[in-house]
Amino acid sequence: MSTLDGLNGRAQRLQDAAPEPAPELYLIYPEEFAPLDKLTSDERAALEAFVARVQPKLDRGLMGPGPAGSRGYPDMRGLSNEDLLEWHLWCKRGDALERDDLAAAAKWRRYLTEGLDELIEQFLSIDEMSIPQTDTASTQHVKAPIVKLDYGGTKELHRTYYRYDRGYIERHRDRLGCDDIDTMHQWLDAFGGG
Repeated sequence: MSTLDGLNGRAQRLQDAAPEPAPELYLIYPEEFAPLDKLTSDERAALEAFVARVQPKLDRGLMGPGPAGSRGYPDMRGLSNEDLLEWHLWCKRGDALERDDLAAAAKWRRYLTEGLDELIEQFLSIDEMSIPQTDTASTQHVKAPIVKLDYGGTKELHRTYYRYDRGYIERHRDRLGCDDIDTMHQWLDAFGGG
């Protein structure tokens, strides 16, 4: 019995000493973000540069299996806020181009040229007095714009919501997500920046 225990112990030590398998490399391709034939040559070059920049940051494997038939979701924890913003914007631009929505595609192209700090500054510079109040008792009540949200709901853009969103953006400036980027764009599309 001691010989068998000795073999099991050696096998366990060999197994413990063996290197862990390298995580599966999650490869991304420019055509996953946007139809390349609908991009200008400068945009294609920018998209290819973006993919080359973020590819090494995705090499920690997959986060989950993803929907049936897909290759799963990439581990995006290594990406900076700037990387996530650009990823999000390329996806939005690609979706608009696939739908042949030229107005939305132009909007997303414009956003791609902005940096995150510039976007935040534009959002924070919106003139609060240009945004309708929620005072329903007032006879001078101006109807606030209503925007559709990605998940199917709607949001009325009035001053109280702007104050809330502005406070959130100011407090979480260093860790904003894609939904926060969309929120700033909704306000800028409706009221511009000052």
